Amino acid sequence: MEVKQSSGKGLKLESFEPMKVARVLMGKVFSTVRGGKALLNVGGSSWLYKGDRWVEVDRTDLEDIVHVQLEDAFKEVPLKEGNGVRKVRWAADGSYVRKNGEVVRCLETLSQTPNGGMPMWIGAVPDGMPAEKCIAFRDVVVGVNGGKKVVMPRDEKFFSTSIVDVEYGDGVGKSELWEQCLMDWMPHDEGGRLLLKRWFGYLMMNDRGYQRGLLHLGKVRSGKGTCTDVAKRLVGDARYHGRTLEDMAGPWAMEGFHRGGMLVIAEVSELTRSEGQQITKVLKHCIGQDTVMIPRKYGRNMHGVRLKLAPWICGNEMPGLSNRGQGISGKLLPLKFNVSFLGKENVNLGKELASEEQMRGIAIWALEGALELEGAEVADRWPQSVEGAAVMEEFLMGTNVYEMFLQSQFVNASEGFVGNKTLKGLWQQWCKSQGVKPPVALLHLPKRLRDEASWDLEMKKRNGVRGLAGLSIKKDAVRGESDWSL
Repeated sequence: MEVKQSSGKGLKLESFEPMKVARVLMGKVFSTVRGGKALLNVGGSSWLYKGDRWVEVDRTDLEDIVHVQLEDAFKEVPLKEGNGVRKVRWAADGSYVRKNGEVVRCLETLSQTPNGGMPMWIGAVPDGMPAEKCIAFRDVVVGVNGGKKVVMPRDEKFFSTSIVDVEYGDGVGKSELWEQCLMDWMPHDEGGRLLLKRWFGYLMMNDRGYQRGLLHLGKVRSGKGTCTDVAKRLVGDARYHGRTLEDMAGPWAMEGFHRGGMLVIAEVSELTRSEGQQITKVLKHCIGQDTVMIPRKYGRNMHGVRLKLAPWICGNEMPGLSNRGQGISGKLLPLKFNVSFLGKENVNLGKELASEEQMRGIAIWALEGALELEGAEVADRWPQSVEGAAVMEEFLMGTNVYEMFLQSQFVNASEGFVGNKTLKGLWQQWCKSQGVKPPVALLHLPKRLRDEASWDLEMKKRNGVRGLAGLSIKKDAVRGESDWSL
């Protein structure tokens, strides 16, 4: 369905008032053959239904269409004598461009949606198919709510910024090349393969209620880039956001995030403490579906935007993020590719996977993952990767060494108390056993433990001894001194 074009005879208008002209255009130009709206304004952006999908257009594009459609528009005015009428052209004077601009503004008002949600149904919502639990293919929309598959033909009534650009057909298909890739990347990790399948299904949906991100590490040339490229083709350009860690620390980090989808951070590098805190803040906003203000480099800032993004941190080394109170680690799914193909990589693999046949098989595989995810019990929702525990331990060690120290050496105890001398002795021995370079002088250790960890600790003085209240030493803790009376 394309936007209707002028017949050449010109549109007949009843009035030259901009709003009334806009209403004529909405009915005769910006409508589909089924009579549905072909123009929507969502979150301040205009979208046209062209061909078989919604396409974003900027204001200049919309003005160009209006210029063409109103070039020969006219209205009929009765002659004073009462006999007959004369035609008055809309574009008869020099105010043509200004008047068209007013019409465009009216079109934006008339095409505004009742909510800024992406995606959404325009009109009634089909039973069992909430928009955020639907996956749109070229030909159909597939609902996965609760793990139950519902399929219906797709038309302009389902608004989404992008679709899975393959035919669903009968819903049967397989990519043997992709299955082989998964085996090559994770040869002894069935849990990792199942986790990636459900993660891809999560990306294809628009629901972000599971509030998860993927922490994906791997050796050089282990397939990480190919994996994210395939995911990008599935979710579409409009819902893909690629950033480096440095980008994430900048003022425009969230520009475009209102469209939702997936956020890939593919370049991991060293960060300053303030950068790590800023990036973690943005990631927590994304995972937690927070309502935020999005600064824009060009254009007005966007207020009251509810983020619906799935972050995917992908690199060869661990990112130096902030993790106070395990605010981010508890929401990251760990995955690792341990096989490197450096020197023997298939340089044509990306092109081979991008073919229509292969992408259709991958899309059906990911759809199965979405159904499995939706139908799983809470405890079984995210399969465990073989390397998952080691990856997460490495992440925790790099982001909050104080939390790791407390967990390994102490237990929460509201009436407990450990003196500073004992704390410092245990700290020194633990850092030595773990190969950790102490990030703080011993003098500041108690304060850092109190402030940086999630434990409820207080700095107190008991019986003339200064220390931390709220914890007790484990029986199997690594001893640092001979006096354990505390």
